[in-house]
Amino acid sequence: MRLAPDGPDGKGLSEPLAKVSLYSGEKAFSYRYYQSPNSKESAGIWASKSAHSPMGKTKNTEVFYLTAGRVTLLDKSGREETFKAGDAVLLPRGLEFSWKRSEDVKEIFAVFDFDPVAKDSATGSTDAPTTFVKLDPNVALTTPALGGHEYSYYSSPSHASVGVWETNGVESKKFGVAKHTELMIIISGAVTLSSPDGTSQTFKAGEVALEPRGAQSKWSSGKIRKFYVTFDYEPASESARN
Repeated sequence: MRLAPDGPDGKGLSEPLAKVSLYSGEKAFSYRYYQSPNSKESAGIWASKSAHSPMGKTKNTEVFYLTAGRVTLLDKSGREETFKAGDAVLLPRGLEFSWKRSEDVKEIFAVFDFDPVAKDSATGSTDAPTTFVKLDPNVALTTPALGGHEYSYYSSPSHASVGVWETNGVESKKFGVAKHTELMIIISGAVTLSSPDGTSQTFKAGEVALEPRGAQSKWSSGKIRKFYVTFDYEPASESARN
């Protein structure tokens, strides 16, 4: 599934498709491309010209990828950082921060890890990150993973994970069934995802793909690097049946 920055046919950020919310009196528009059938976990797009919010604690983890504009975040320690189009940012559950300022922002997002868990882990630590983290597209990849190498920024006991992965080339020989949902932000290279019905989509640098849990696909790529967000893992009862 291709996550276009403006939604289906360019109409996802306007009514009636868009949901309209207020942030400190400022309008924001959102559209969900994907909603988990088992939880609140979802992925979609969000936009606002000038939305902002007071300091508060997050009740879930979020990754957002800015497709337009700029946003300034401020955490409870006083750390402030501005992110611009092309940046991917991790907001860990439990983070206390303020969405200080939006400047014509459009983003693609995934929200997950709504339920409390015993322990999270993050880069170089057994504890969850305590502030927002800009994902580095050029980070060194040191861990072998799925025909390539990866760097993990975040993982949780619910199996949700965030990181960077690269391969020199992978060709699937048969269709696989996804046991979780994955949001993929292509950093470099290109990949073609094919379905059993004969359709296929190619995603290149700067584009975003979402593979829902239960989807069947084949992967075909040369050298490619991506940000990944995996979430919405199938319940244990379903895993036992498969």
